[in-house]
Amino acid sequence: MIGFLGAAVLAAVDPAPTLFWKWSDGSTALSRTVDAERVASLDDLPRIVVTTRPATSGLRVILQYRDESGLHVEDSARTGSDGRARLSVNPFDRDGDWLSGPADYLLAVGTRTASLSITFTAGSPASRSAGHGRRP
Repeated sequence: MIGFLGAAVLAAVDPAPTLFWKWSDGSTALSRTVDAERVASLDDLPRIVVTTRPATSGLRVILQYRDESGLHVEDSARTGSDGRARLSVNPFDRDGDWLSGPADYLLAVGTRTASLSITFTAGSPASRSAGHGRRP
C-alpha cells in the first residue's frame, strides 16, 4: 500500500481511494535486483502496477528516480477505468548503456508515496534500447 497509514486509518482521514502497488511479477518487495543478463528484451523488465480500491480512473501516478541533483520523472501514467496504472523502469543511461549499481525511486500518487530501490547489475542484455536521458 502506498503511504504510511494502515488502510482502515487512511479511509477514516482521507476520502480518496485506497492505493496498493506491486511489481508485475506479483512481488511487493521494496528492494530488488535487475540483472541485465536475465533480460532478453525490455518486455521482460518488471513493471510497477498501482491499483485503487474502489477502482478510480484518472489519478496521476508518478515514478521518480533520485540522483545527486534531486528527483526526476522516470515514468507517469493515469489510472484507467479498472483503477490501475502501469509504470516502467528504464535500465539505461543517457548513452544507452545498462545501469550498474543501486538506484532509489519514489512512487507517488498525490501526497501518498512509497520509496523503492533497484540494484541494476551490468551485463549484456540480449536486446538494447536507448534510454530516455537519465543518469550520467
